[in-house]
Amino acid sequence: MLSPSGTFGSTDPRIAADELGNVHIIWKDKTNILGSGSDIDIFYTIGHEKLPAPFLQFVDKPTDITYFYLNDPQKILSWTVSDRNVTKPEYVIYHNREMLQSGHWITDEPIIFILEHLELGNYSYHFEARNGWGEEVTDDVLVVISEKPTILGIAARNALIGFGLGVTTTGTTILIAYLLRKRRERK
Repeated sequence: MLSPSGTFGSTDPRIAADELGNVHIIWKDKTNILGSGSDIDIFYTIGHEKLPAPFLQFVDKPTDITYFYLNDPQKILSWTVSDRNVTKPEYVIYHNREMLQSGHWITDEPIIFILEHLELGNYSYHFEARNGWGEEVTDDVLVVISEKPTILGIAARNALIGFGLGVTTTGTTILIAYLLRKRRERK
């Protein structure tokens, strides 16, 4: 019963919190409160205490799509989480539902994950951190590994665009040979 007193009771309660953490409650009631009569009335109250702001939050994390070249000397992902009242800080990093790394984290210190033995392609990683109080933060990152374009590759790519042909990042030697052949045919 939401009403402070009454014989008919209250029905259909609804509760919501706003962006400031205030708790708002509405309900239907047949009780004669403050002379409202015994018909169905809608009542409203606001909670005096605000909901606590979450303690666990990201300070820093990788961008949703992170690009690396295949020959980069070191490829890393780094997440930093913060909590004002942490207990049992745990994190897990997954790739295709397989756990790759887990451990305990320290507030405001980066959690480093080194990407090793990757070939050309796209890889998705899922990060979860918990603070022991039921709060959790998660992040998903798509890692794209590509070849670093060479000067010849960039020149061939730009020339092909000039010819109105499709562009590819592989087969630079074939593209240059094709361009030279086309140039000879024009003479």
